[in-house]
Amino acid sequence: MVKSEVVVKSDQVKQAELLTGAKQAIQFGLYDEAISDLNLILIQSPLHIEARNLLAGTYFKQQDINSAQLVLQEGIALNANVLEWRIMLSKILIM
Repeated sequence: MVKSEVVVKSDQVKQAELLTGAKQAIQFGLYDEAISDLNLILIQSPLHIEARNLLAGTYFKQQDINSAQLVLQEGIALNANVLEWRIMLSKILIM
């Protein structure tokens, strides 16, 4: 009988893997997969700056301006001090 160990990954490791996967998916134009991974990250960690930036950017690339705007507004509501989100939202609203 072979004993196998179950490796338990921390939330940070899982999020890092999802973020890497999302970045790769974006590179290959697999936007739906990237959006799914980024949403999973934000469910676990709503203040994840890079994930929220990538999600808003991905929506914007797909011409889904309303979703990009909503993602940024949700982030700003959680933490108004993240300058990147406010700048991105301003650029979207100007366009």
